[in-house]
Amino acid sequence: MASIPYSNDSLLRYTTLKAMEREYQNLKEKTQEIKLQLTRKAYRKLKARSSTEGSHALS
Repeated sequence: MASIPYSNDSLLRYTTLKAMEREYQNLKEKTQEIKLQLTRKAYRKLKARSSTEGSHALS
């Protein structure tokens, strides 16, 4: 198998792209976690608000 010569620029571009890809994936995962937390928090607030409003309506 013949070796393929790579220039330093090509290697630098490749490693930079791979690093950016990893960072993007990590950011995507963190964003998903935050979304779930915010959704749960918002749901709890709405649930608490609706139960509070319901108890006021009864009294």
